[in-house]
Amino acid sequence: MTDAQLALADLDANSGNYDEALKLAGDALRAHPELLSAHLIRAKALLAKGDKKEGETELQAALDRDPVSLPGLTMLANLRIAEKRSPKYYCGFRSRLSDTRRIPAFASCWQKCISTSAI
Repeated sequence: MTDAQLALADLDANSGNYDEALKLAGDALRAHPELLSAHLIRAKALLAKGDKKEGETELQAALDRDPVSLPGLTMLANLRIAEKRSPKYYCGFRSRLSDTRRIPAFASCWQKCISTSAI
């Protein structure tokens, strides 16, 4: 049931049904706390609702489970870019990004990061 539950949660998050996405992903996490995708879905929904604090907490929980998660790093980099934070905030990506910058899907986000900071 968890795969279907997560698929529905992701669909809800992508469709703007954030509360339902949070409920489904939360249910999945209660049964399987290690699920990276459930943390990412919750982070996406929370950030979309404007709850940056909880969204970043969920995102960090996902990255704690997989420090080089491409979806997690992309979400974090896009969050930092949207916030227009100082370049010092991008420096935390250095160790994580060194293994992922050759991945084509991450290239555009990586380029934005290096063009605005001193990584």
